[in-house]
Amino acid sequence: MKFFLRKLYLVPRVIVFGVLVATLFAVLVPLKPRMPATGLDSSWEYGMNQAVANRIPFGKAFVFTFGPYASIQSNMYHPATDHLMILGSLYLALCYAAGLVFLGKTARLRWLLIFAAFLAGGFMPVLDALLQSYALIVAGAVYRVTLDDDQAIPSRSTRLALLILVSPLGLLPLVKGTLLALCGAVVALCCAIVWKRHDKQLAYCCALVPLAVALLAWSLAGQPLLAFGYYVLRLRPVISGYSEAMALPGNSIEVVVYLFAAAVILYVAGTTPRISRSSRLFLSSSFLVFLFIMFKDGFVRHDAHSYVAGTGLVMAALILILILQNSASTAALLVALTALLYLDQGYGASSTSTRIYYDRVRATYSGAIEGLRLRSARGNELERVFEEQRRAIAAQYRIPLLKGTTDIYPTDQAALLASDNNWSPRPVLQSYMAYTPELARLDERHLVGASAPDNVVFRVYSLDGRFPALDDGPSWVPLLSRYSCTGIAGDFLYLTKASLPSLGSVLLPVSEETHSIDQDFDLPLSTQPLFAQIDIHPTFLGRIASSLYKAPALTIHVRTAGGLSKTYTLISGMAKAGFVISPFVESTREFALLFGDSDNWKDRQVISVRIDTAGGKPRMWRRKYTVRLSGIQLRPVGPSADEQNLGPSQTAACGTLEK
Repeated sequence: MKFFLRKLYLVPRVIVFGVLVATLFAVLVPLKPRMPATGLDSSWEYGMNQAVANRIPFGKAFVFTFGPYASIQSNMYHPATDHLMILGSLYLALCYAAGLVFLGKTARLRWLLIFAAFLAGGFMPVLDALLQSYALIVAGAVYRVTLDDDQAIPSRSTRLALLILVSPLGLLPLVKGTLLALCGAVVALCCAIVWKRHDKQLAYCCALVPLAVALLAWSLAGQPLLAFGYYVLRLRPVISGYSEAMALPGNSIEVVVYLFAAAVILYVAGTTPRISRSSRLFLSSSFLVFLFIMFKDGFVRHDAHSYVAGTGLVMAALILILILQNSASTAALLVALTALLYLDQGYGASSTSTRIYYDRVRATYSGAIEGLRLRSARGNELERVFEEQRRAIAAQYRIPLLKGTTDIYPTDQAALLASDNNWSPRPVLQSYMAYTPELARLDERHLVGASAPDNVVFRVYSLDGRFPALDDGPSWVPLLSRYSCTGIAGDFLYLTKASLPSLGSVLLPVSEETHSIDQDFDLPLSTQPLFAQIDIHPTFLGRIASSLYKAPALTIHVRTAGGLSKTYTLISGMAKAGFVISPFVESTREFALLFGDSDNWKDRQVISVRIDTAGGKPRMWRRKYTVRLSGIQLRPVGPSADEQNLGPSQTAACGTLEK
């Protein structure tokens, strides 16, 4: 009878665990994936998949925020990478479910149901926060096992379970490269606490198992092992330049709300009674790393991204309840939910309204069921839909089939890939991401190297009110000198690599001067485009602000000979790499004028420049900066119009388009 009652007692727990695991699989495993579409995000998502399909070495020839398993987060379908997306997602879902079962085996069932209900809500940023919160699942499991200083060395089965839970920390940085900091920090903390408990063998294994998983997954994605080191090293400029280049201002009250809720969570994690000091320090440090990274994710680019930070708060609080199971952690969850509600209403998303929540819960489960049906149907239904979507994109953009290899600037990879052209991408996939001198020069070297594309489909476009010539700044020099303008159609300019690349441009030094922030300086009039390299540095206080949050933006104000006056955002890393400062180029058609006589752009010549700090906070930036000016000497390059079979009139039109 007692045995029967014990089994009966387990039934509700088994059901709840089943609901939680099913929800995790429905949310994490993209059985019904997204298809390619137009737009900035869809373009890089499609491009990442195509790069994996083409076996382009990440890190060495391809640099971006995400890695070869990006589709696990983007849920973007591609026939060549679908198996990686599904297998990787299944692996993460299994490990996440195992971690929750481990933490929740003694927790009250309502908290597990609340966890499942939150995930099933289908909030847009849940997947991002869910993947990152896995690090807290690992930290919670290690915390449980190493709770007391005098605790015996864990059993063999417990050690094996911990190593299985730690292993996905090697895969996550291959999904999103910037997760390397979070995963690396948590692995280091886990090794430290296990080492302190005198289990050196387990500490070594906790460090080596994620690395082994990373290398194995890297190889399964078709990536050369020697490129793995490049991938890790090239993440440094991607991470270090992000805060300035991608910053957007926002509501400062939202920052205060987030910090207050995060402080409550950290206080609860770090002040648990009757727990050793080292265990409290380990747990609070793990949560601090996670909450700090979620803060940067949400408030550097302070738009709807702040909702990502809000979901991170709730995920952290829910995991803390499963770890500690006390009333203080319950209070922390209430604070986190209140913060999320405030952040949600701040952008009018209404994603927490009852009706929308119900619709999203239904969509979470029905989408998984529909995905199973699609994948079990005869024929490859997903591939058919994929091809239909590609044809629709191709019909929208009408990019012709070009001879040789082709790249597209700045962000429309979906349009080019759908056109069936032979894609030859530059290292930094999208131009706005080349925001440090190192990244910008990678793209420049690509255009003058052996792998330079035969054709470039080009348009002038930039994000967030940046000075238009900043994106691809150093690359404009080889584009102007090593490529011929063969025509313009719609939004795009078509450039073809010249047959005599050795006769490329030469940057002729014009001047090097020191100027001060908030003061105008004059530029000389020139019949050649002027290339500027502006070396401006943050102060020590500015570097601290950028590391912890973000420094005030720089602005550049230009005045032209034709009387035009404009102000834009200036990114210091891009300015240091260099850009065409004169003539002032604001559109694709104005860029095309550079291929013609200077008389066509004389009114666009910049005659004065002023660099300011947004918000009037010069203490974050050194007052003095250096400006090096060079003239771009454009020599005759490439075949004539007759040799290209284009006709003289079409070639001439590139340099004489209406302004």
